[in-house]
Amino acid sequence: MTLKTDPTKAIDNLLKAAQYESEIKRTPSTYYFLAVAYEGGPYKTMSSAYQAEFANKPETPASKAALEKLNTLMDRIVDSYARAIATAGTDPKTEQSRKEWTAQMSTYYKFRHEGTDTGMTEFINGVLKTPLPPKP
Repeated sequence: MTLKTDPTKAIDNLLKAAQYESEIKRTPSTYYFLAVAYEGGPYKTMSSAYQAEFANKPETPASKAALEKLNTLMDRIVDSYARAIATAGTDPKTEQSRKEWTAQMSTYYKFRHEGTDTGMTEFINGVLKTPLPPKP
């Protein structure tokens, strides 16, 4: 309920909900909303700040640190979309959503992997075997 008004709080709530062994943990929308919260909250804020302060300027220790924080957020977005896709499985009812989530994930994944999506399918297939990463 706080996704639009307070994405950072939504992240906290979604991460907490996904920790419990319940239906919420196995629901694709939990992870989709987590990705959206990361995108609309901390990533959007940090990305705008990075562009305003460091874009088209020589690399500095501060710009490098800011980029690393952005990369960590992108990794959380990728992980969240991968979990949404993986929990959706092959159910025909979720096919359209899976396509959209895959397209969104691909943008971040390629940025983090030098323009290629090599390994993305394997990442999706194995993501549920790894713990949900904490909020950065």
